[in-house]
Amino acid sequence: MSSKFFVAPLVALCALSASGVAQAADDFTVTGTAGVYSDYRFRGISQTGKKPALQGGFTVAHSSGFYVGNWNSNVDSKDVLFNGSNLEMDIFGGYATTVGDFGLDAGVLQYYYPGQTAGGNVDTTEVYGSVKYGPALLKVSYALTEYFGVPDSDGTIYTNLSLSQPITEKIAVSAAAGFTLGEKNQADYSDYMVGVSYALPQNFTVGLNYHFNAGKGSNVSGMTGMGATGRELGSDGAVLYISKAF
Repeated sequence: MSSKFFVAPLVALCALSASGVAQAADDFTVTGTAGVYSDYRFRGISQTGKKPALQGGFTVAHSSGFYVGNWNSNVDSKDVLFNGSNLEMDIFGGYATTVGDFGLDAGVLQYYYPGQTAGGNVDTTEVYGSVKYGPALLKVSYALTEYFGVPDSDGTIYTNLSLSQPITEKIAVSAAAGFTLGEKNQADYSDYMVGVSYALPQNFTVGLNYHFNAGKGSNVSGMTGMGATGRELGSDGAVLYISKAF
């Protein structure tokens, strides 16, 4: 029998396989950001002792709506008591979709602080859900574990409402209000942010955010209040940054 009867099906099979691989690759998208910030504020509280932070992360999303990702930043154990760790690694996964004009998202996020050497464990796991409509985003997070090492604080809930709106082709303004509903030893407090950003070429952005809190006094514990050096890490302050999206 002529070999051409074997070669032709083999070529066709290879072509189909290549097409399938290309289609599978097309089902995934990878996005990310990297930036330099004058301070790292998390829910209104400085995580770097009011010193600069280098931050970056990526998300791999499938066309089905499922996604996984990672985000990282330096932190300051001297001021915020991360038990000797100087790095925050966030690992997350979830599902996002749209229903009409609404964007829906739900997932789980693990805050991981490698290199902890003393004290309790500040690693924290949260589940979250969000609803987006136009420029508004409402997100609720629920701690499945103790809230960043605060004893008996599992079940702490954080709610955040944020708005982001372009006002010109390059300028956008933003605002956010958050509330920590603490469980047992984690105190309640509110945090707020207003910001403005300017889009530069090559997907760079420069911006300025201003943070202020309610409940930042001595009765606020855990992730809030005074750092190890006695510096008030929840005091009002501005954060200047430059970032790049890819």
